[in-house]
Amino acid sequence: MPARVVVAMAADPSSHVNAQSLKVPAISIKPIDIDLSDNDSVLRDDSDSMTSDCESERDTTEKHIKQDTCKEATTPTLSSSQSTEPQQEDEQIAYDGKKLPPPKTIAEVSEGIMEVLARYRLVHQNDINKPWAARPMFRNQVQRFVTRQEPVLLSLPAFPFKSPNKTTKVLGTLPDKGEEVALSHLQGLCSAIKDVYEQGANVYIVSDGLMYNGKKSESFRRHCEYLLTPSTDILGISDAETWRYGEALAKMAIDCGCENIKFLRLPMLLGEDADGPRTEEEYLREVAHFRDGIIDRYLPSGFDVEAHIKKDTDSTLTYRGYIKFLETDLAERPADAEPKSKSQLKKIHEEIAKKMIVRGKAFAASIAQNIPEYVRLSIHASTETTKLSMSLLPQLGRAFTPWHSSLVRAVDGSITMSHARAVPALTHELIFDSRGQPSYFRERSPLFSWPGMDVEFNYVYPTGLVITPRDPSAKYSLQDVHMQKVRALSEACSPVILKNFVDSP
Repeated sequence: MPARVVVAMAADPSSHVNAQSLKVPAISIKPIDIDLSDNDSVLRDDSDSMTSDCESERDTTEKHIKQDTCKEATTPTLSSSQSTEPQQEDEQIAYDGKKLPPPKTIAEVSEGIMEVLARYRLVHQNDINKPWAARPMFRNQVQRFVTRQEPVLLSLPAFPFKSPNKTTKVLGTLPDKGEEVALSHLQGLCSAIKDVYEQGANVYIVSDGLMYNGKKSESFRRHCEYLLTPSTDILGISDAETWRYGEALAKMAIDCGCENIKFLRLPMLLGEDADGPRTEEEYLREVAHFRDGIIDRYLPSGFDVEAHIKKDTDSTLTYRGYIKFLETDLAERPADAEPKSKSQLKKIHEEIAKKMIVRGKAFAASIAQNIPEYVRLSIHASTETTKLSMSLLPQLGRAFTPWHSSLVRAVDGSITMSHARAVPALTHELIFDSRGQPSYFRERSPLFSWPGMDVEFNYVYPTGLVITPRDPSAKYSLQDVHMQKVRALSEACSPVILKNFVDSP
């Protein structure tokens, strides 16, 4: 008996979680055309917005970055050959004989892209009701790409490594469901831009992890001798752990079908081989060279970190944020560590935050000088004078990054981020991935209890739920499925897709 796929939709679309309330592009729920010739067939709607397979291989495209670089915009409007719509004969006449609207101008297309970026923007709490002052600056950047009919390129320094506090904050050392949703959210940004601009967009992730670990280099010692403490690194994360996190993240992007998410390797910032280290051994052998090179080349001579924090508003905000998360990141001290008073710990956290500002300054300068045309994204709240602040996840409540917290799903699919220890076991259960690694927390509900069936419930981005037998060889009959539970789930998080079930036992 062939396997079947059943799609359950909410009768009232407003009854399930609203995508717009989660700051993700709104989607239209449509019937899904499914090829049942293969039990592992890909699920897609006719806009290709729900893709569960991966056809691309890791795109180490740093050596092609220069080809993506934009020049100054000079053309005020799109010519007919530059129209963002496919060219047709007599394209101004529709099939019903009515005139089609003229092609959009460069300014109109650029403004459409800005509307997308505004939906993903992380607004500082003091600016929520204020006009977006930096919008014209970012629109000018975007317009340069549109004028040349090139993909909009965005850079994002992020995804360093998991928090040092594996006891109370995060679930392990490798990327989990939090990073998966974050990557899907970034891909959603690129897809939403493509909806209004044919050339689309690419996000280049530049992991800054190696800047915040490793033994103190001579470069750092020369620049910041007065900040040194007896410890051998900044946050206690090894270079090997940083490498493994980054490699797992890149693989996750491939597995999730995030075709517009690229990874820019650090040698590119030093003008060296763009491919960089290909193995962990090579990375560990060369990482100190990369770290020293960025600090030596890009940190301003005589840089005074304390003066910089006082006069630069963005650095002040970042510095305060660092101190806040260091309180929990470094809370798990070794048992044999010398006891510290609150004032001593506060001083240590302030010194570490200053070190991070110093290395972050050099790292940011390396990005600005090597890829200046890219729209610079940031995970930190800022004045947006040089970078566009955005939230990495469509989350409710306080904004956390996935490497400083754990993902929590409600039954309706809505997301909150929380320190792992703060999630109550009475109301939530820990969900493991296919490798047996802890992945995220899910709200407990009888809707997830299917007697006689061992099934998996996988939430998809931006909304929906796929239910499959955990064992691919299992032959569960649709006749035995509790359809009232399916209906209840679809009212909470539509659509619900039952995949690889059979018509009869």
